[in-house]
Amino acid sequence: MKRGPKQIHQELLVLFAQGGDEAALAELLRLNLPAWQARARFIMGSQADADDAVQDACMTIARSVRKLTDPAAFGAWANQILSRRCADIVRKAIRVRRTHSNAVPKPAPDSPAETTQQCDESSNLRRAIGDLPPEQRMIVVMHYLEQRSLKQIARITRVPVGTLKSRLFTARKTLAAALEPTGPARSKP
Repeated sequence: MKRGPKQIHQELLVLFAQGGDEAALAELLRLNLPAWQARARFIMGSQADADDAVQDACMTIARSVRKLTDPAAFGAWANQILSRRCADIVRKAIRVRRTHSNAVPKPAPDSPAETTQQCDESSNLRRAIGDLPPEQRMIVVMHYLEQRSLKQIARITRVPVGTLKSRLFTARKTLAAALEPTGPARSKP
């Protein structure tokens, strides 16, 4: 795999951070923060939960960067930490919901413009994925968008593969119904 200047710069920052350079660690986190925030926001559906997951992941990365043996693997390693933090938050929300018998509220759209983009296919897909229950949304994002195998997702989320398959099947059915021209995601003329 050919490494570009950004990859090499990131690897150098990892090496300096591993040597105790706090400025290098801060720069490493700063450079990756926007991508992590976007990924967490998409997985979590809620900006507040995404912010919590990213903050937790950054603290774990800062504490554990010295344990990373291959600086070139930083991106995948950090994304796995972030995915685990997202999974932890989703699991906690599910436990709370089951304990209190209250549904986790759906996230509100960030802007009125999002609600007016009904005809945009990708907007409809994002909306349909956002409407999935958190445990299904997380699996759809990790499997289809991050292109992780079910075994990888099982390892990250600590959920059996059979359970993941069932949730993925249910999520696909829900998405197919929501995206049909006469489905609930489309308004009737």
